[in-house]
Formats: sequence, structure tokens, C-alpha cells
Amino acid sequence: MIIITMLIYSIFIKFISTKKITFKSNELSHLIPETTNVSYVESSDGKTVPIPEGYTASKIEEETSVNGGFVIYEGNINWNSVENSDIQDRKKELLKLQSNYNQYVWIPVEKEAINSIYGVDSNGKLWGKLYSYAVEGKTNQDWSMLNDNIYVKFGNNYFEPGLGLGFNSNIVSEMTLKMQLNKNRQELISELEQTYYQTIKSIKKYGGFYIGRYETGIQDDIAVIKKMNENLSNQSWIQMYQKTQKLRGEKDNIITSMIWSSLWDYTIDWLVKTGAQTYSTIYLSDTWGNYTNSQFEYYADIDGNTLKKNTGSSNAKTIPAGSSEYTKSNNIYDLAGNVNELTLGCYAQYFTYRGGSYASSATEEMSCAYRNYQSISNETIRVGSRAILLLK
Repeated sequence: MIIITMLIYSIFIKFISTKKITFKSNELSHLIPETTNVSYVESSDGKTVPIPEGYTASKIEEETSVNGGFVIYEGNINWNSVENSDIQDRKKELLKLQSNYNQYVWIPVEKEAINSIYGVDSNGKLWGKLYSYAVEGKTNQDWSMLNDNIYVKFGNNYFEPGLGLGFNSNIVSEMTLKMQLNKNRQELISELEQTYYQTIKSIKKYGGFYIGRYETGIQDDIAVIKKMNENLSNQSWIQMYQKTQKLRGEKDNIITSMIWSSLWDYTIDWLVKTGAQTYSTIYLSDTWGNYTNSQFEYYADIDGNTLKKNTGSSNAKTIPAGSSEYTKSNNIYDLAGNVNELTLGCYAQYFTYRGGSYASSATEEMSCAYRNYQSISNETIRVGSRAILLLK
């Protein structure tokens, strides 16, 4: 039985990966060249944070602590309009500022914690470590370790990176990929594997990654990470995959992409570690997310006018990105609820989404840690995405 299982596993490996990446977890640091496109600043809680060229560390007091969510803005920011205003005007100026610039939050990854994000199998291939969550904590999601090597389950299970084999009529067609991505199936698989490899290299080099502060919106057909954007859904995985890659613009010192499911899980653990959330509020997130059973106030426009979102299915709706302090945790907005967020993680031939949506109840377990999946070309009003930024 063991021999048969290992034979099937080896066939699956050959199917999803023809290009083997061979390194162990302690062999990465020398592979990344030094760069002059990164500066370093000290946070208000005494930690060193890398800032990519083209971005500015926030000077808003509540955005300068790593443990509380260290924020960077894309572009050169005039902070005087916020710093020199009175309390009432400050709210409006801050709302206006955050509505005009892309923003990210730094997620620190301690050296000893990197192994909780990924593993290397006996063939030298990297796999993300995914987790399922309950009130008591977390457990491995479709993987295990054997002799320091990761063993990933396959078939109808969750995994990354890659794209699994379809077992029914919904298999991702070569025609769809060629028409919309100009890639065949194997080219997409190889690209995802290389992106994950680059992700781990960057995290090991710089000690963390940046997560989009807000859900990824679309403005003039371009991806943005800005407060108050309302165009957050009705984009397929293929569309968001392409648009999020272009978030970096012309900058060649960074990589932008949809978030990996393993990094979503790490962000959850970071929120718990910093005390911003507990495993209980991760598992049932109605106290800090936009679900049918949550009630809160939110900004209706950039002038600061507010509305109240009430409980009940008849009041279920998306709110503008980052429009309520109720949905904020360590300066990250809407990680729980609002719209489900597509990732680069897979379930068989589908791609996964996380976090639950405005149309579900957090008490139905569709909370921050929730995961499900949809086809590569499906579009729905309940599903959006979230980006990450990596330093090269």
C-alpha cells in the first residue's frame, strides 16, 4: 500500500511540476543580490523596516508601529495637510489622503517562523503550509511532515503552488488559458512555482512581506489599494491575476501579486501573536468584519459622511474599502468579510478564496479563516482579492 501511494504521489509531482527547484530552507540568503533600491527606517516600536524605492513610510502616528501595523504609501506624500490640521479637519484630510494612494502594511516574519509558511519535499520542491482554524487554534490543512520533508495531499485537497488536475467537466481548458493569459497550463504552473520561490526568497532576505491594506479595487480598469474604492468584485481570477501583477507599475525593485493562501494564514497568526485578535475571533469574526450578523458605522464618501450597516440578510451589502474602523485590525481593513478574497492557492483545478463575505454569517464559520474555491474564469459580486508586495 505504501509503495502504491508513493508511486501515485510521484506521478502527481511530475504532472504539476516539470521544473524542479532544489534548495533547502537554510540555503536561500546567498541567492538574493544586494540592492540599492531599498531604504530602512526604524518604527515607533524600535523595529527596522525595509522601504522600497517609490514608497514612503507613514508619518501618521497610529501607522508607524510594526506591532500595530506599519503602513507605507506609494509615491511622495505631503504629510503637512494631516499633521497641521485640527482634530475634525484631520479626519477629512486623512480620509482624502488614504483615498488617493496605494497602501500596504508590513507583516514581519521572524527567522524561526519562516518554516511555518512553507516546506520542501524530498524532490526539492517548495510547498506552502496551509492551516485550518478553530477556537482552540490551528491544524495542518492537507499536508504533513516526514523526515523533515513536507508531504502534500493531492486530488481534491488544498495546496500551493501549482494547478491541479481536473476530475470533472469543469477542468481548466487550455483554450481559456491561451485566450486570456496567453499561456498554456504548464506555463502557468511553472510561473506560479517561480513566483512562490521568489516569495520565499524575499521573505527570508527582508524578514517579512507587505500585504495590501485594503481589498484590491479596480479604478479605470487598473488595480488599486485605496480607501473608499467601491469596485471590489466581479473580476475573475484571471483578470485579478493580471491586474495585480501590474500594481508595481514600472518599478523593477518589487513584485506585486495576489496573496498566497499560506501568507493569508501567516497574517492570521501574526494578528493573534500581536494580540489584535484571538483564535476565537478569527474563527468567528463578526466582531470585526462585514457579515450579515454585524452592525457598525462606515464612511459613505470621502467627505466623511457616515451610514449605519445593520444586521440581517436584507441589509447585507459591501462597504467601500477601508471605510469602517470596525473592520480594521492592525491597520489592515476587511480581512474578515466584505468580499471573499481570491488567492494564488489551489483546490484541485480551482483557485481558492478566503475571508468570508458580506452575504454570509460569521457564525456559519465563513469567517476570516474561511476558505473555498471557484473556477479560474468565474466572476461574482461576492468575490474580490487582496494583494501583496515583495521586495527584490
